[in-house]
Amino acid sequence: MNYEENDIDNLITRSLTGETTAEEEQQLRTWIAATAENNQHYQKLQKSFSIASQYYRTKQVPDLNLDAEWNRFLKSIDKPKTNNVRTLFSTTWLRVAAAVMVVAASVVLYNYFSNAGLSIIESGLVAQEVTLPDGSLVTLNQNSRLTYSSSFNNSDRHISLEGEAFFEVAHNPNKPFTISVKDASVEVLGTSFNVRGYKASEVLEVVVATGTVKLSTPDKTAHVTLQAGDRGIYNPQQQTVQNEINTDVNFNAWKTRRLTFTEANLQTVVETLNKVYQSNIVIAVPVPDTCLVTVSFDQQDLTAVLNVLKVTLNLEYTIQKIKLKLPARVVDAAFRMKTVKLFLLALILWTGDIYAQEGKLISIQVQHKPITKILSAIESQSGVRFSYNPNSIAANRKITFSVSNATLTAVLNALSEAAGLEFVPLENQIVITPRTQVAPVQPKTITLSGYIKDLKSGEALIGATVYLPELQTGAIANSYGYFSLTIPGGHYAVRISYTGYKATEQSLDLSESHQQDFALQEELSFLKEIVVTALPLISLTEASVSQISLRPETVETRPALLGEQDVIKSLETVPGIKLQSDGSTFYYVRGGNRDQNLILIDDSPIYNPSHLLGVFSTIIPDATTDITLYKGNMPAMFGGRLSSVLDIHTRKGNDQVVQLWGNTGLVSTKLGIEGPIKKNASSFLLSGRFSRLKWLFQKIDPAISTFNFQDLTGKVNFRINANNHAYFSFYTGGDNYFAANNAIQWSNTAGTFRWTNQHSEKLFINTTLAASNYDYFLHSDLSRNQKWNSHISNLNLKSDFSYFAKPQNEISFGIGLNGYNFNPGNLFTNNVQSSNVSKRQSIEWVLYGNHSVQWNKHWGINYGLRFTSWTNVGEAFEFKFDRQHAVTDTLVFPARQAYIRFFNAEPRIVLQYLVTDNQSIKLGYTRNVQNVHLISNSVSPFTSLEVWLPSSINIQPQLADQLSLGYYHSLPLKGIAFGAETFYKYMQHQIDFETHAETLLNPFFEGELRFGSAQSYGVELLVKKDLGRLRGLAGYTFSRAMRTFSELNQGRSYNALFDRPHQVNFFIVVRYPSALEIKFFLEPSIGRTLQCTH
Repeated sequence: MNYEENDIDNLITRSLTGETTAEEEQQLRTWIAATAENNQHYQKLQKSFSIASQYYRTKQVPDLNLDAEWNRFLKSIDKPKTNNVRTLFSTTWLRVAAAVMVVAASVVLYNYFSNAGLSIIESGLVAQEVTLPDGSLVTLNQNSRLTYSSSFNNSDRHISLEGEAFFEVAHNPNKPFTISVKDASVEVLGTSFNVRGYKASEVLEVVVATGTVKLSTPDKTAHVTLQAGDRGIYNPQQQTVQNEINTDVNFNAWKTRRLTFTEANLQTVVETLNKVYQSNIVIAVPVPDTCLVTVSFDQQDLTAVLNVLKVTLNLEYTIQKIKLKLPARVVDAAFRMKTVKLFLLALILWTGDIYAQEGKLISIQVQHKPITKILSAIESQSGVRFSYNPNSIAANRKITFSVSNATLTAVLNALSEAAGLEFVPLENQIVITPRTQVAPVQPKTITLSGYIKDLKSGEALIGATVYLPELQTGAIANSYGYFSLTIPGGHYAVRISYTGYKATEQSLDLSESHQQDFALQEELSFLKEIVVTALPLISLTEASVSQISLRPETVETRPALLGEQDVIKSLETVPGIKLQSDGSTFYYVRGGNRDQNLILIDDSPIYNPSHLLGVFSTIIPDATTDITLYKGNMPAMFGGRLSSVLDIHTRKGNDQVVQLWGNTGLVSTKLGIEGPIKKNASSFLLSGRFSRLKWLFQKIDPAISTFNFQDLTGKVNFRINANNHAYFSFYTGGDNYFAANNAIQWSNTAGTFRWTNQHSEKLFINTTLAASNYDYFLHSDLSRNQKWNSHISNLNLKSDFSYFAKPQNEISFGIGLNGYNFNPGNLFTNNVQSSNVSKRQSIEWVLYGNHSVQWNKHWGINYGLRFTSWTNVGEAFEFKFDRQHAVTDTLVFPARQAYIRFFNAEPRIVLQYLVTDNQSIKLGYTRNVQNVHLISNSVSPFTSLEVWLPSSINIQPQLADQLSLGYYHSLPLKGIAFGAETFYKYMQHQIDFETHAETLLNPFFEGELRFGSAQSYGVELLVKKDLGRLRGLAGYTFSRAMRTFSELNQGRSYNALFDRPHQVNFFIVVRYPSALEIKFFLEPSIGRTLQCTH
């Protein structure tokens, strides 16, 4: 057949596969009609193509007697085999393959240009093998060109390549073999390797199979040496070469026609096919991440490969340009084999060698092994090849499977039943798919979201619940009253409830995602009897432990010293919380020191929460809306302290009506005003407290000129639109006690700006800028204006993200940047510093993630990880001490120089098991890190002398690991809840002091510090009743707190100051319809430990 006839054959082939243009089709018709010979030639090729493509189009074998053919097959496999290796196709198929190869054969131009002395070899549409004069074997890929001179192997061995080729170079150490391709140079002695350098390629790639190859830039200034298994890359634009490990097992598949894919995504498969078959396959639609395939091909054409992928991945393709299109309908479901007979018979007819090993018997015994292991065993013992999507058949699913001396048919039958799989014969492969099932129609998923607030004031009801009884699922409102619940679309009854408020239920048509706000009315329990229905206690299914929530109304029911309601003192009724003494606001949590408790007011830290030397606390209950205490197992968004976080949110102010309120008592007067700036859109709140004790103390000491404390809290909020809100809040408070010539002052100031954004129904974003400042002044001589001052301040910027993926499935993450300034204490006279204690500055980066999910009806988990990076920066100076705590050196650091860093990871996890709807067990572990330390050796319960220092050269970050186990039982109809928790906590790098340590006006006070470890453990029991006229709680705590310091008490463990083993909490409130309340409070406990250390 001459050259023109070959072009016609190519045109006919492209016409039969649908690749020709309208113009080319007209040219072909003209040629066919020209002569009878042309028409006969076309009919011959058309008939061959029709036979070859019958299977691909119809998946049917015509005129087939299944039973007869099946019996004939059974007889044939019982006959002794003389040769286990059979031909790939039957004789008919060999003829078809030969016809197709004739149609697809390329033209090889082998021209000798005598005038230039060059030999040029060009491959056409098929690969071409060439043996060079030195015996080297070169396999040219399609559309490639090889050029060498007539002097090749005489003076040198140099060739030029355009395209791709695989070289098997004859060894000759005297004549290196060099290749010029894309201006780069490849040099070898004797080796095998693949070179890919088409004109359209952006880079040149060299992959070495055996031996060593040198790849150089055109100017030889840069090169890499490649060993077997390496891949070299030359970038002509950048004139660079690099070496990397070759991870592409199919790099020479264009030559071998052997392809292997293991859990490969479709994009990788398509890119490989385009390289191997010189095709232009395009994925027309987005591909899901689960679209993976494990398959191998051996000497199969592109159509066969695409057909296997079609069935394996449930996709469809059109041979137009060629494009793959997915996802698709269930492809060829009507053609899947329904019986093992038809399955095996089809394999015999279509793939001659798959069942050549049917006579071999297979034995497999595995216990609890992945399906992939079983498939590999079948492949190795039978010689068949499988193709499957590991995700769709759950290939890593572990099963127990056993067969002994079984035929392949029996093995596949057994595996089909054991694993729920179907085996489809196709293109010399066995495609594995899940057993066909009619999938139920899934309802559309929608998201119900919104805010829950107080009907009268518009205040967010933090912790309110939204519950759908029909689905037995719900959600809890976050710190802004926002909730999000993703559910199947439908018509549901939605129940909203909150303690102390009248529950409400609405019927909603939720066929589409919907935002719905709810408002609840407060229930005045003393005016009428409350009818309580069985509301779900979603908190039982929350994977959290050691968490207590208080409402301002609860605080007001607690006993109060001199009638002054106190948030911190109300914690005394919580098991695990121990006040330093009666009347003191200094508290200790589970064996931790008092500086290990973080107090936040709208995300701003308060460093000294006390008034009147610790008798009262700074927090006004009237200005708060939610109080949550975490006793060690805090979410990943919180950190910086070892023992607890007290998270306080202030009220935003009534956005409906203006209100003025106040009261006066023996200790203080409180006044507050709140109201709307724009109704339903913005509001304000201002609340103040001022003490009234001066007259009383002047009776004791007439020299007292000033004796007061005060608090001022304010908040403004704006509803920018339905999805954006802005809040600004502040707190300032302080104490002033002046006598004749001396005085004490301290103050806390905090401010927070927040912007909340409901980015979507599922994503909630909170960005916060918070600042805090604490100053303590000890005036030693008012006439000389001489005073000692310690100071700490910080600025915090952070963003928190909450993603409500599904009901009871929330992902939260965030990032924060904190800046700190410390003055450990300096003496000033007339505002001139007269002592020399270095000030410190620190920067902290925080990154965290948290995931809370309810796996099923019983199991849930809450896990998270918090990363912190703490850096101290100058200007500062620090002292170094020897083992005897004597100063050995002074280190001076200029401004803005980072001189010490601490990196820490803080994992946390809580595992929850719901025993019944009203009972749960929770197990938690958390690690916390603290980089801010209180330096105070006072044991007095009434002192506010505080010095704060950062982690530094002499002070390591404090670490705590805590393990908690809890059991919880609630009786919602009776309003009764019971909880029991046990814990163990181990703390490192704890701080104590040398006997008679001097920390005031001592520049070397860090030498007075001693470091050791501490441990605590205990059991906490609590029963409480929150409904009815009789309310209250009863609690018991057994705990121990021990400390071990190598330089104190001769290295022996000793009891911590706050180690009180037994403590009982008992509190009862009786309410009468006349609004009369009778309260009874009892808290017996063992006193503080008195210790003598040596």
